Amino acid sequence: MPCAMADLVLDLAPSIEVVLLQGADADHGWRRLLRLHPGIERERGLAVVRTFHPSPQALFTKDTAERAARVARREAAFAEVAALLR
Repeated sequence: MPCAMADLVLDLAPSIEVVLLQGADADHGWRRLLRLHPGIERERGLAVVRTFHPSPQALFTKDTAERAARVARREAAFAEVAALLR
């Protein structure tokens, strides 16, 4: 997400409490936003949760333990977001 777009979305939805970043591109875009606005998470009281991209390709690996760890991380991220929103 380009930085200007992320900033605009946050301005349009001022009551956002949690940001779920799914994938490297989302994380990269968020880090770019933080370079422009280093205090945005603190100023807006945002909780940021990172996880793998939701595409099935994110689980493509021959290592079954790694695949299980990725699934578990994704589920943990969803649970974390749910807990933050309660």
